[in-house]
Parts: sequence; structure tokens; C-alpha cells
Amino acid sequence: MGNLFQLITTILIVLYVGDNVQYPIDILPQKIQKCSVIYVEKQLMFHLLAQYVLNVKIKRKVKKMEIKKKSFDEFNVGDSELVTKTITNEDVMTFAEITTDFNPLHVNEEYAKKSMFKNRIAHGMLSAGLISAVIGMKMPGPGALYLDQYVKFKKPVFIGETLTATATVKEKLVKKDGKMKLLILTTNVTNQDGTIVTEGQATIMLT
Repeated sequence: MGNLFQLITTILIVLYVGDNVQYPIDILPQKIQKCSVIYVEKQLMFHLLAQYVLNVKIKRKVKKMEIKKKSFDEFNVGDSELVTKTITNEDVMTFAEITTDFNPLHVNEEYAKKSMFKNRIAHGMLSAGLISAVIGMKMPGPGALYLDQYVKFKKPVFIGETLTATATVKEKLVKKDGKMKLLILTTNVTNQDGTIVTEGQATIMLT
């Protein structure tokens, strides 16, 4: 009963601390290790709980989100928006699971130590995902429809680095007798030192 009580208490803590915890990995492992269940059961229990908590957090954010859709005429060449995020171990592991990309450079500490980077690095597409975030949420935001995205990975991204994705209006285009309105965006991701780690360009249609 003691072990079960510890687990239930841990679950309640994770559920009620809300946005103060990005992902329950930092809290759960030590608690779950005390439970008298086999290793596989512990990992499965943790995985299911982590997914449940993540779903709860996403639903909370979606519910709070205020949708503001801008018209094509409101954008000007040079307009820019950004999003910033610190890349955590949990981000890398979750991305690996979602995409099934378990390249040991990203998920295996011992393997990564022997590589040219000497440490694990984040997936390149994880940094590119921040470009998607700034486009979908801010520039142009809700109603944005990706048509294409050019990406070049210039520097590795290490766990713990803080990335800033910026989307800047480079050109505005109107096609098909005004029915198709496009924004050409310069899309760059920089680290905490201001160094570009990912650069590119996107074509976005406003719906």
C-alpha cells in the first residue's frame, strides 16, 4: 500500500502543478523506482502517465488560446515575429518517439560521446519545428497554410540551448485573380549566442 500511495501522490502532484512542470520526467522516475513492479511495467506506467499529463496540458493551452486571424493587407514587407524555446532532454526524447527517429546521435549518450559532437544533439527537424510554430501561431498565425519550406542546418543544437525562430516577410504575392494570397518568409533559427543554426525560406498561403 505504501508504494501505491507514493505513486498516486506523485500523479496528483504532476496533475495539479500545471504549467510549472513542462513534462513529468524530472519528478516521476525517482518515485516510480520505489514501486514494487518490474522494470517494463514501470516504463509503461510512466509512458502512459506522461502522455496523459501532456494531453491535459495541451487541452488547457488550446482552451486558453485566443485566435486572432490577420488579413493579407495587414502584413508588410519587413514585418517579423519570433518564438523562443529552450531545448530539453524531454523535447528530444518526445520528438524521437513521435517521429520514430531514434538515431543514437540524439538519444544515446555513450554513442554521442564518441561522435564528432562529443554530446547528444537535437534532431535538426526539431529546430525546424520552431519555424512551423512561429508561422502557425504568429507570422502570419491562424489560417496559415504551408506551401513549401526550404531549410539548411548550419550548426548542431545541443540539449539545454535556447533557440529563437524568426519569420520575416520578404515578399507578398497575389495570384489567380486575387484568390490566392501568399507570403514569402525568411525563416531563421538562432541559438542563445545569436548564431544561426537553421536558415531557410517559406511560402505561406493565407486561408
